[in-house]
This record gives sequence, structure tokens and C-alpha cells, in this order.
Amino acid sequence: MLAVIKTGGKQYVVEQGDVIEVEKLEGKAGDKLVFDEVLLVGDDSDVSVGAPNVAGAKIEAELIDQTRAKKVWGIKHKAKKRYKMKFGHKQHLTQIEITKIVTKGSAKKATKTEAKTETKEKAPKKEKETAK
Repeated sequence: MLAVIKTGGKQYVVEQGDVIEVEKLEGKAGDKLVFDEVLLVGDDSDVSVGAPNVAGAKIEAELIDQTRAKKVWGIKHKAKKRYKMKFGHKQHLTQIEITKIVTKGSAKKATKTEAKTETKEKAPKKEKETAK
């Protein structure tokens, strides 16, 4: 089961158990977060696309850590004025783990390992009967 969520002006494709870094969200390590802006929810057999959001779908996550990205360097320059300035920026990020994907139809969805075992166990093929 995967979903597309929107947070911090960006969209992320997530599955249960994924750890992602998003734009800074308020909270401390161990806090629970809920994302209501779910744009798409689906698996191999069923896909729900929102207009703009999927009704009744939400993503539950746990805040792991507040971090910062690597420093990005930039330069300001004015031509013919002997002005040049170098600056750096470190973006604040929040590291989260996706704990549950909840859809309108069910309160609990299968985990990655359960989904893999379900796809492997297929029904036996029916033999074709010949007409005489």
C-alpha cells in the first residue's frame, strides 16, 4: 500500500515503515503526526485518486528527529561595482517514520511483508473442459 502526501509545499510517495525527511514540522522526538492531505492511496488492485484529496484517508507518522540539511553556498554579485558576497544556508528538516496508512474503507492496512505474501499465494488455475 502506498500513498502520496502533501506537506511543506512538496509531495512525497510513502509506504508503511518508510523514514523520510520533510520541511520542518513543529514537535519533539516521539510525537505522533497525522497528515490529512492525501492525494493518492493505492495498491496493485485498487487505486483512489483525490480531487484534490482522498476523502477519509489519512497517514499517521511518528516524529523521529529534528535535523538540518547540508550547507548550500550562494554568491551575491553586482557587476562593475566591486561587490561580491558569499553566503550559506542550512535548511531545517524533520525526520518522520510512516506508521499507518488509513483509508476510508479500512482502519488497518497490510504491512509490506503481509502484502508480499498475499500476492505470492494465488488461487490454482482451473482446467479447461473439452466438449464432446
